[in-house]
Amino acid sequence: EPLIRFAEIRQVVEYAKNLFSGKKLDISISSNATLITREVCQWLAENPQIKLTITLNGPFQNRDRRFLSGQGSLNAVMEGVQRLRRDYPSVWKERVSLIANFSSYGQIPRIRRFYEKAVGKAPVMLNRIQLSMGDKTIQDRYRPEEAAEEEFLTRLREEYEARPDGFTKALFDAHLALLDGREIFPPHGDMRISTCAPFSVRLFVQTDGSFHVCERAPDSFCLGDLERGFDFERIGRVMDDTRLLVNRSCGQCWMQRLCLLCFQDMVDERGCVRQRIPPRLCEEMEVHLLNMLRLYCELYG
Repeated sequence: EPLIRFAEIRQVVEYAKNLFSGKKLDISISSNATLITREVCQWLAENPQIKLTITLNGPFQNRDRRFLSGQGSLNAVMEGVQRLRRDYPSVWKERVSLIANFSSYGQIPRIRRFYEKAVGKAPVMLNRIQLSMGDKTIQDRYRPEEAAEEEFLTRLREEYEARPDGFTKALFDAHLALLDGREIFPPHGDMRISTCAPFSVRLFVQTDGSFHVCERAPDSFCLGDLERGFDFERIGRVMDDTRLLVNRSCGQCWMQRLCLLCFQDMVDERGCVRQRIPPRLCEEMEVHLLNMLRLYCELYG
C-alpha cells in the first residue's frame, strides 16, 4: 500500500512537479483505501494531476483482502471511500477510479448491488481472480461450479447486448476492444503475443531498491538495482529466452494474436524463464477468448 509512505510520496510529487515544470504531468496512485485520511484527501484536492485507483471487492472484500491480523478491511476501506465521496466530491467524481475483483461470475450481481447502494459509481474494470496461480487451498476456496458459471455468464452477456450499463461495460468493453484492434495478418519474424516485454510498460522498484518487471513477477526475478543499475546481460538473456519460449509454444496456436498471458506466467518461482507455458493457463485463456469471440460475433457479426 503506497500511502504507508505518504510523506515520501509527497516529496516525490513535489520533485516531479519542479523537474517537469511547465509540462503536463500525470501521476497515478493505486491504493487499497485503508489509509485515505482527511490529510490525504486534502492533498489530492490540491494536486489535480494525481489520479487515484481503489480496489474494492464489495461484499467479498473481507474474504479477499484482510489485514495481517486476519481482520477484514471493508470497514476501513469504506471509511476512506465515503470521506472522499462526501467531503471532496469533485476529486471523487473526476479523479477516483474503482476496480473490483471477482472469482466467479455469480458474484457480480452482489458486487453490483453493493456498488449501487454503498459506492454510487460503477468500477471501471472487473478483474477475474486468476485461480490457476494460487495453491490448492486458494483453488478449493474460490473454485466456482462450472455449470452455474456458464449460466451467469450467459445472463451477463445478454444484459450487455440489450442494455449495457457501467458494470457490464467494465466486464466486457476492454476485451471486445482487444478483439476489434487485433493484428489481422500473421506477424513476420519472431512470434509475438500480447504480453508486455520487460520494462516496455513499467519498472517496479522494490523497497530494497531492486528492479523488477512488475509487481506480479516473482521477487527472485531481479534485473538490477539502484546501486548497480540495470543488469543488461541478464535482461538480454531474458529477452532471448522469452522469444524462444513464445516461438516454441505459440507458433501454431490460434490464440497468438489475442492471448492475454502475462509476463509473470512465463517465469517460474526461481526467476527463470520457463521451458514451456503451463497448459492450464492456455486452457483457461482458450475458454475466456472463446466466450469473448462468441459475444463479439453476436454483437457485430
